[in-house]
Amino acid sequence: MEVQGSSGKTEEGAGTSVATSFTTYGFDPLMGLFRTNIEPNGRIVLPSALRYPYGDTVVVMPWGSQFLMVQTPHVNHLVVEDMKGKAKNQGGVVPPRRGKRSQHKSSRLSLDKQFRFVIPPNLREMAGINEQIVICGAGESVEIWAAERYETDEAPFLNDDSLYFDTFDGL
Repeated sequence: MEVQGSSGKTEEGAGTSVATSFTTYGFDPLMGLFRTNIEPNGRIVLPSALRYPYGDTVVVMPWGSQFLMVQTPHVNHLVVEDMKGKAKNQGGVVPPRRGKRSQHKSSRLSLDKQFRFVIPPNLREMAGINEQIVICGAGESVEIWAAERYETDEAPFLNDDSLYFDTFDGL
């Protein structure tokens, strides 16, 4: 028996069909942690486990001065529209120009056939990225961290989910 999910995609395996449904952003969450080097010209290779939602373009934007966020153009559009909506509907909690300002700092970059792209110097500088980097799947986006900053800011919290699983009885 075939069942079709809200995405319209049906997967078959071992004699059964499993319907898949995608998130708002249109693909399964990006996951994984990869340590690598950035080339002197700023070029990186997107790890194969993180390539599936990307076509030939990525949008790279800084997350403050902590890391760079790599999004599909569709996800970037959803984020900017969400910012605009919150500016209108939440009494100015999000400044009205925030969506436009985020676009000022963002770069739309081309991916080559090996899923490589060059991060512009201004974005590398904003995130403190030099030779060693950490690339992480983060749901709807990919994060690129300077390795030193990742070890200081994020790595200490990698086992926090074990607190949940210590009392998890299964599904």
